[in-house]
Amino acid sequence: MHVKLQTIKLKGGAEVTVDFSNPCKCKKCGKPIWFGATKNNKMMPISKIEFGIYQSHFGDCPFADSFRKK
Repeated sequence: MHVKLQTIKLKGGAEVTVDFSNPCKCKKCGKPIWFGATKNNKMMPISKIEFGIYQSHFGDCPFADSFRKK
């Protein structure tokens, strides 16, 4: 498998490095997502909201609260 790492700026300004060669789906809502590494090396789910515009999937998933640590 060819890894395609790309550093992108999300809506809101955060930068993440994303492997776009490995898409998956959100376990709750089914929307296509990718995982990106933040500057602090934390993994964040990313979703595409428009052509070339991405945001944290926690911002658009209706089930985001169910993924938060209690």
